[in-house]
Amino acid sequence: MDNCIDLSLLDGVLDEYASVKGSLITILQHTQDIYGYLPKEAIERISERTGIATDRDERDHGRGYILHAVSL
Repeated sequence: MDNCIDLSLLDGVLDEYASVKGSLITILQHTQDIYGYLPKEAIERISERTGIATDRDERDHGRGYILHAVSL
């Protein structure tokens, strides 16, 4: 099964909000609106564009990712 995510759908959101301090929740809300959930690939793209590190959330048995938004 091919789960190809079109990350270009995030470009407008990230262009508008990636450099805005405190905008992580807004970015995540828009991402969920676009895809219906928060795909791992989208979280990784958000991390790349915002500079917020990601890490695997072992409490979720390695299935999920979290963003370390301490710097926001």
